[in-house]
Amino acid sequence: AIRSKRKGSGLTIYYRNHIDFNKNECLTTRNTYFEALGGQLTTNSNSFQIIVMYRYNNQSISKFSNAFFSFIDKIGNKPTLICGDFNIDMFQSDTKDHTNELCNTFIGKGFVPLISKATRVTNNTETSIDNYWVNTLDTNMFSRVLDSSISDHFPILANIPITMDTPSYDNNVNETKCVEGLDISDENIS
Repeated sequence: AIRSKRKGSGLTIYYRNHIDFNKNECLTTRNTYFEALGGQLTTNSNSFQIIVMYRYNNQSISKFSNAFFSFIDKIGNKPTLICGDFNIDMFQSDTKDHTNELCNTFIGKGFVPLISKATRVTNNTETSIDNYWVNTLDTNMFSRVLDSSISDHFPILANIPITMDTPSYDNNVNETKCVEGLDISDENIS
């Protein structure tokens, strides 16, 4: 792991077996402020970049923003979905300068958020720290926050329509593949 004396962490992208997805090393990084795993989903008629990220909670938000937006400048104008745990409460964009700056920078780069509800709820707080940001919109695009006790964060999902040839039916269509940003071993499992 990047942080000294900490085990674990890691990012994974799951996708259907019949989808062409390639990890892109230019969209994959780990540094002091965040880790990101990215790649490109390709169909016969278009492509879509996907970046999953996690911001380390104890790091400077200002320094994270500088490093993160320098990193995402690599994507150019390609259709992109950025998702993950930002550990920054988007509900506080009116009251916290760093949150407002983060939102304004995303919007200035052509991204809009898909999540507007609480993604983490405790007895004392409701925060929106997990999100999807996209730089392309479609009328059939939607997102959801699932009410589940699987974790202290609610699962979020997004439906991003892409043009795909319908695969011929076979028993493997519903199988999934995954791209992992971290090798799983005894050294990095808590």
